[in-house]
Amino acid sequence: MAVPVIQSFTFNTAGSAVTSITLTKPSGVVAGDLLILLVGNEDNTATASFADITGWTKEYEFGNATPDTKIGMYWRIADGTEGNSETVSWASTGTDFGGGWYLRITGADTTSASPIHILGTSTQTAGATSQAAPSITTTINDCLAIAHHSFDGGDGTRGVTGIGWPQSFPANQVLYDTTGGAAWSGGWVSKDITTAGATGDVTFTSTVSDGMVQVQFAIAPTSSGIISVTPDDFGYAEQSIDIVGAGFETVQGDGAIYISNASALGGGTQVNVSNAVTSWSDIAINLDLTTLSAPTILLLETLGPGTRYIIVATSASNEYPYIVTTYRIKAFELGASANIVANGADTTAQLTAPSGKTTADFGGGRIQDDENPTDPVTLNADEYREDEWSIYATDGADYDQTYVFRVLVNGTVAATNLVTPQVTIVEAAPTGLTMKINIGDAWKEVAAAKINIGGTWKDISAIKQNIGDTWKDV
Repeated sequence: MAVPVIQSFTFNTAGSAVTSITLTKPSGVVAGDLLILLVGNEDNTATASFADITGWTKEYEFGNATPDTKIGMYWRIADGTEGNSETVSWASTGTDFGGGWYLRITGADTTSASPIHILGTSTQTAGATSQAAPSITTTINDCLAIAHHSFDGGDGTRGVTGIGWPQSFPANQVLYDTTGGAAWSGGWVSKDITTAGATGDVTFTSTVSDGMVQVQFAIAPTSSGIISVTPDDFGYAEQSIDIVGAGFETVQGDGAIYISNASALGGGTQVNVSNAVTSWSDIAINLDLTTLSAPTILLLETLGPGTRYIIVATSASNEYPYIVTTYRIKAFELGASANIVANGADTTAQLTAPSGKTTADFGGGRIQDDENPTDPVTLNADEYREDEWSIYATDGADYDQTYVFRVLVNGTVAATNLVTPQVTIVEAAPTGLTMKINIGDAWKEVAAAKINIGGTWKDISAIKQNIGDTWKDV
């Protein structure tokens, strides 16, 4: 995981006493980005003043008549339907000064119910020159903490301090909507919390005394770079794979995709399958394994089937591992048999009954050449069953490779496997071949054919040729 990153933001102030403010969407927004609106005004009503916005979640609103100022925050996950700007309205008894910011954040948790990991307790005062936004405690690593502040007035100068926090407002992160007491100002700062724990207090200051309100919140990082791989069990060079996640832009360009037998690069054998990428965005990667080059396919076959990892990584570090299961390419398939009717049939007891039972305990079974799983069979207590399938080896099966078969019960491995059928495919040597050569428009067997060498006719069977520095009979 990595701390979410504020990639860009825009800002605006009302410029006069009004009932709304419009914020422009930052450039570069793509689907999966976390979008946040931070707003404030000098409204003094005790009721909710920031109106709901369609498609957005209003996470909080703090402040009332005591500080005579308010703050609010909205969020949404970009999906391409958001407009080029958003208008935040406040329902006050009159008009107010205000301002706000529109943030674009990448690497945030976009799959949980909310990307906000923790919302702290707000503080407010009717009049002071400083007040702290209390520390919050994160329970996961790599959170992004933000402290948001609003001040009743545009006079004086705003400041900020706190251990590990900025000691002054970065550019454009503090705004003044006109000057004087009948105005508004506010700001925000952020801090990377790489290790779970306390974020620390943030104290906002002013050179003049007036009302203020502030709060901290933390944004959770993406729970995993890779959220899902579909399908998560696949054969090499057999199908297309979709990798869905977040924050891939951090490796896009200098990154690569690997299939590995270890969860970290360098910890095992990994095969770079980047040449199978057909599309790659910040939130999704598509691999088409059918397009892999021959050497890459051979490497994957060498890696073998079993539990494997898909890793999206940079050359410098292991970024995102995800466990998958791989298997060889359809070594066996169901095969039609003239002895089995379509859709299968019931079996009869043919094998020796299990220990402690007799064939009287046989409860049924199925023989199939076109269905797997079989049709359901109902067994009574202590009964056993026999099942048969017609299968054949495909071109994907390897010579001298032993294949072990097992039966699953509703997709689960049976508690006890008394018998594990095995098949080993052996490449048979060719037999009954006769070699002939065309001499004088007549085909003759090699043993009876002659060839003129140095003016002498010799039987071909007695001629030798040099192969690998060794003389061998023709």
